Amino acid sequence: MTKPGAILLAAALCAPLPTSAAGDDWLVFTIGSRHHKRGYNEHNWGVGIEHGVTDNWRAVAGTYRNSFYRQTLYAGAIYLPLRAGDWRVGAAASLVSGYVQHPVLVAFPFISYEQKDWGLNFGPILPTVVGIQFKLRY
Repeated sequence: MTKPGAILLAAALCAPLPTSAAGDDWLVFTIGSRHHKRGYNEHNWGVGIEHGVTDNWRAVAGTYRNSFYRQTLYAGAIYLPLRAGDWRVGAAASLVSGYVQHPVLVAFPFISYEQKDWGLNFGPILPTVVGIQFKLRY
């Protein structure tokens, strides 16, 4: 893990967060990705948190093994203003490490399917890859 990456993760996990939207805190497990082209790591095991700041905004932080077989740290925000039943749609932006020499900011569409105690997140970085996470409410 790089020094800037370690600092990024420590700051994200230690920063005081405002009281969450009721019951909107999740333990998130990054489980994989699906790429347009073969040859990439698609078993992207990792763990993180998703903290409801308001009804539509969430703070996120965590780590996973990326598509280039390197450890990635991430911290960012998700905005989910659109709802249809158990589905929520919006956008995410995160500072991520492990892809180039320094952390970079990425923004992408975000889709979440949420039941009472569990859910799934889909982060399509079009047109090349879709990331998949399983999550448990706590």
